[in-house]
Amino acid sequence: MSSGMAGANTEQPAGTRRNRTSEAGPAARRASRATDTNTEERVAVWDAVAAYVQEHLLVQKGVWIPTFGSFDTISKDIRTADGTVTLRWPVFQLARNLRAMHHLGSDKDSLPAHREVETLKYSEVAAAASVTWQRGKTCIQSTVSLLSNCLKNGENVAFVLKT
Repeated sequence: MSSGMAGANTEQPAGTRRNRTSEAGPAARRASRATDTNTEERVAVWDAVAAYVQEHLLVQKGVWIPTFGSFDTISKDIRTADGTVTLRWPVFQLARNLRAMHHLGSDKDSLPAHREVETLKYSEVAAAASVTWQRGKTCIQSTVSLLSNCLKNGENVAFVLKT
């Protein structure tokens, strides 16, 4: 498992602007300065978050990461000649605070309003990553802060949870 945040656009001559995903990019430099956590800890924590989210989604439970957003599944019944098939797929909804702060629209595949999601248990994630819960929470919050700063600066970012 690995997770990461891919970096941002850099100024290029006209017609050659491209996304940079190198770990040496501006986003990665800010991430390493954001806290005193090291890269290995940050990766371990986000790997543990990815596993935590996956475990919950597999049993159709949503997960809310405060100030970041919610992961859940949505489903749709499809009628076929042989009967009805229920399709489920994961969705992520960025937290309202980030959407409002950066004037972002809501997702069209949004989570059902009546659906309850469980708050991420920092202690479980931290135990899986072999760090204290405070350190795990700090890793998550600093990454969310980095994401917010990238959005504020108009940078393109990709946040991927891999399991």
